[in-house]
Amino acid sequence: SIKEVENMLDVKLANYWKNHYRFDQQSINRTKKLGKTTVHLILINTIIPFLFHYGKWSKEERYVDKALNLLRSCLPESNSIIKKWKMLGLDTTSAHATQGLLQLKNEYCTMKKCLHCSIGHSIIKRDERSSF
Repeated sequence: SIKEVENMLDVKLANYWKNHYRFDQQSINRTKKLGKTTVHLILINTIIPFLFHYGKWSKEERYVDKALNLLRSCLPESNSIIKKWKMLGLDTTSAHATQGLLQLKNEYCTMKKCLHCSIGHSIIKRDERSSF
């Protein structure tokens, strides 16, 4: 579960790193740990794809389902591409949706295949109507 991964990645630092960000350069003594957003990004970009592909490779659908369910449970990503989708009115509730939007951007927007994408097509139609 996501909670289990969060707990696994909640590591304790050696004393040296409590007041260092770099070797041989002291910093203010602070507690340093991975934030929830970082843990979710690790899940989204490493653990979930590995679990998904392992399920496909081993022909064990339960791993594929587990990967997709984890993706639906992760917080939506926030990056420049997702922010642009939001500006177009597409708000997301999970990483499952943001991964889909990133894939659409790569497969359609970047390749300038707007007319082959229902979202791109509707945006073009909307813009045509508002320009008259």
